Amino acid sequence: MALTLLYSAKLREELIFWKEMKVREGWSLQTFVTGEEGGRRLDQSDLKKALERMPGRVVTYLCGPPTMTEAVAAGLLDLGMNQGDVKYENWW
Repeated sequence: MALTLLYSAKLREELIFWKEMKVREGWSLQTFVTGEEGGRRLDQSDLKKALERMPGRVVTYLCGPPTMTEAVAAGLLDLGMNQGDVKYENWW
């Protein structure tokens, strides 16, 4: 089983535990920092690239504010994922 983590936060210091996660064998980690100079948001092309690297059935787990989780969930569905395989919870 492979694990791909697309990890987004407003500030780099809010990416908690990313160093620990980065060292795990077999994990793929890509970070996005939205509130700093040179940073950017996770977008549809990032989702597409991640899905293309994962063979077989993919199940996603999203967590964050509603605007982010709902936008990412919609993007995954647009890319052909089954609704039952896109799981998420909202913070607020």
